[in-house]
Amino acid sequence: MNPIVNPATTSHFFWRRLASSAIFAAACAIAGCGSSGTEAVPVTNRAEVFSPVVTKVVFEMAYAPGAEPWMEGFGGSTRGFLLMERNALRLFSGPEKILEIPTSLDQMAKLDDVTQTDFTSQDLLDIAAKHRSKVSAGNTAAYYFLWVNGYFSKDGQRNNAVLGVSVGDSGVIAVFKPALQENLDALVTSTDTPAEKLRLAADSRLVEQMVMLHELGHAVGLVNDGLPMSTEHQDADHGHHCSNPNCLMYWMNSRFNSVRQFVTTRMTSGESAVFDDACLADAAAYGK
Repeated sequence: MNPIVNPATTSHFFWRRLASSAIFAAACAIAGCGSSGTEAVPVTNRAEVFSPVVTKVVFEMAYAPGAEPWMEGFGGSTRGFLLMERNALRLFSGPEKILEIPTSLDQMAKLDDVTQTDFTSQDLLDIAAKHRSKVSAGNTAAYYFLWVNGYFSKDGQRNNAVLGVSVGDSGVIAVFKPALQENLDALVTSTDTPAEKLRLAADSRLVEQMVMLHELGHAVGLVNDGLPMSTEHQDADHGHHCSNPNCLMYWMNSRFNSVRQFVTTRMTSGESAVFDDACLADAAAYGK
């Protein structure tokens, strides 16, 4: 049974603990936002998660061998997804919404039969069709987070830069662990300071959560991709991304250096919010 996360019981204290744990630089980033493959999938139902009818949001999670999510936690915490949880609660802040989010690997499925090293959008959908146990129905919206030990592929070409994808209207979100690890390794080898290496390695866990949140944003229809805008904030020149560089949904915040600075700035300022007011307002407006 996955734990229930309720906004009323989630403490504001975790970010202060995290920021004081001497983790002050991001390790790597969403090196590419894999929105590829979404064009042929209808988006009209994405925003329904914000409807008052939906009272429960479930995050089902699974991983291939060698692609385990980083779940060690921060600042002594045993809960590894605190940043993701906090911002998911902000996003789904409508009345009486309850989130179910795994807090340990034993609450996730290990997919021993997923051994390939290149994945198209259809491959990801096929894996979900075989292994996914929770789907959106009635008062429940369900998302399937999948960690694979391989890379995103489109039109027969492997893209090593893509760290995460949201596959259309399916609710399937994938994280490509080798691409994430390669960015981390490159950053760690850029310094000779042991303490800095440890700090950068620890921060990679935050960036993994940024991948999850960015792709979740696309899965629910941000920006103007099924979820109507309450104010104009789409950067139309860069697809369905936010025009605010201080929002995780800004297009450059799917690039390594930009999101590294994005995370660092928030950690040092004690600000845990990653979606800006305009994106949150879109969600809130739909739920009224």
